[in-house]
Amino acid sequence: MAYLGRVLCPILIMTVNITSLTYNAAFTAVSLMVLIANGLLGFFIGMIIDKFIFSYKQLKRGKLELEQYKQSLQATTDAIGITDENGYFEFMNESQFKMYGYTSSELKNWKDCYSQETLDWIEEQVMPKFQLTGHWRGELEGVRKDGSTFPQEMSISKINETGKVIAVVRDITKLKESENLIQHIALHNDLTEIPNRRSMYDKLNELMEKEIPFSLFFIDLDRFKYINDMLGHNAGDQLLVETGRRLEGLQQDMLSVYHLGGDEFIVLSSKTSQREVQQLAMDISKQVSWPQLLNGNQIQITPSIGISRYPEDTDNKEELLQFADLAMYHGKQSGKNRFVLYNDSIKRCQERKLIIEQQLGNAIAEGELSLYFQPKYDMEAKCLVGLEALIRWESAVLGDVSPAEFIPIAEESTLIVDIGKWVINESLSRLSKWEDKGYRPVKLSVNISNRQLQEKQFVSFLRAMMEEFQVDPQYLELEITETITTEANIIPLLNAIKDLGVGLSIDDFGTGYSSLSVLNYLPIDTLKIDRSFVHHISSGKYGEEVIKSIIDIGRNMDLVVVAEGIETEEHFNLLRKLKCPIGQGYYFGKPVSYEEIEWKLKRIS
Repeated sequence: MAYLGRVLCPILIMTVNITSLTYNAAFTAVSLMVLIANGLLGFFIGMIIDKFIFSYKQLKRGKLELEQYKQSLQATTDAIGITDENGYFEFMNESQFKMYGYTSSELKNWKDCYSQETLDWIEEQVMPKFQLTGHWRGELEGVRKDGSTFPQEMSISKINETGKVIAVVRDITKLKESENLIQHIALHNDLTEIPNRRSMYDKLNELMEKEIPFSLFFIDLDRFKYINDMLGHNAGDQLLVETGRRLEGLQQDMLSVYHLGGDEFIVLSSKTSQREVQQLAMDISKQVSWPQLLNGNQIQITPSIGISRYPEDTDNKEELLQFADLAMYHGKQSGKNRFVLYNDSIKRCQERKLIIEQQLGNAIAEGELSLYFQPKYDMEAKCLVGLEALIRWESAVLGDVSPAEFIPIAEESTLIVDIGKWVINESLSRLSKWEDKGYRPVKLSVNISNRQLQEKQFVSFLRAMMEEFQVDPQYLELEITETITTEANIIPLLNAIKDLGVGLSIDDFGTGYSSLSVLNYLPIDTLKIDRSFVHHISSGKYGEEVIKSIIDIGRNMDLVVVAEGIETEEHFNLLRKLKCPIGQGYYFGKPVSYEEIEWKLKRIS
């Protein structure tokens, strides 16, 4: 069909000519030449007709496609605009008008969408890059017709053929609100809304980098556990909220308050002289001790306060916190309701730490370490689906020593590496024995410290242990902390572990802020919701919302979600309503010995 004109026109013209020559009986050499010339003329006319028909079809098709493109641009929720060389709009979709609150006749130039401050920034930061590369993408603050502002993500590209510019704008208000919520949760205690431990360390780093002297007040509430048990957790929560409010009421330019968790608060102050420190400690004690009404009961609670000073006592932030903690503990042991400045006499409190470190070095050889196991349950079927291995230490010298006491000491030295190796060895040994006995296989989770994980030979050691015990790697999972996800070169290390077939879990997810986008690149299998969110899930704050968000994140990224710290029927019912797949906590069972967990495994096999 593309050559129809070039075929029909010559045939038609030559047919007419031949008929004419036959009728006139005057077929000569000249008439033959005329016949050929007319045939060529017909071919040329046919070619013009063919091209016209082709161009007409192309134009019609182009108009149809252009209309389809236009409809597609109008249908998108992103604002799309095309401007000429002077910045005036030549095209805008409906979302452009809705986003900025203008009508089609009101919005003329792209500069109408931004404040002068933003325009100055664009001129200084964006335009040089745009002129160089022809495109730019980033975040800006847009201004609506009514003067309100909103965060946006913009992508602009130059149309080389015309010099015009196409801009695609997305309103990211909800995204920013979610990010701000996550960041707020990461930097604040979820109960009192006061900045947490992470925020405190950020502040300590800032002050120490500037070499600004300051004092650290470690505050612990006396008899808090008694009040919590007697009046209930809700009353205890109210007490913590009120205590935080009173401490914040003392804040000045160089005084900040932090809630580490439980009944532990920190106050940082620029006051460092003994007189000033003592006066502030008395002010804190007076504020906290003022009676308050809880569940119809007038309660007066007192604080024990330990104080350390920078740089007088130490220039190490961990030691600064530890010294204040030791001073507070010394005051509590001396009768409570008092403040104590860290001094040489308190150094005796360090003796236990030194003894722990010394004894811990022999704990493995003396067979004093053991593993306990806490079950994980399917929330729907309420059946055992996994275990977490937890280390215990019964010292011949010190008796039972809590992991909360000896693990931090081990992490300060190289002992944590040896202990970590022992835990992996023991865990794999148990898995191997359970397999030999024919028990139904369940996944065993093992906590790995950041220091151990980043040992150069860690992956080689793990591979060797897997080969030695011949354990199916799908039944071993390593639990890492959220903070390590921000370490450099962590992803190749985690990938190397995944290549062994071993699972990876982020423990206490939501407490150490990391960008959600990082999760896309981490080779993880499991997210563990921190127990603090579970504990306050029924408080009516944002506990349930955050847990639902984490569960949705896990589902969308094909990750297993485990809620830890489930202690009550209410916790269980709320989490099951939110469709949390796996739960762990005292509601299902406390950590038990190897013999007890083996009995459970034997029963379900």
